[in-house]
Amino acid sequence: MIEFTTKTHGRVNLIGEHTDYNGGWVLPTLIPQSTTVHLTVRRDQEVHASTSATHLKDSNGISYRIGEERPTKNWIDYI
Repeated sequence: MIEFTTKTHGRVNLIGEHTDYNGGWVLPTLIPQSTTVHLTVRRDQEVHASTSATHLKDSNGISYRIGEERPTKNWIDYI
């Protein structure tokens, strides 16, 4: 079974929002909030996701089949 875990901090631009892709100067900085992702490769076409953000709807878990994704207007849409 293949498993992978990674963590990254959030980022904000102190100056230069929306200018970096126009060739302008930016000053990004890290913020204390972070995201940790743990992935386990499955043999079927199912995606199972959960979040530690208990204030979100369906934080205990959401599932769907690859190729059958449908917008839910929920946090799972960002995955």
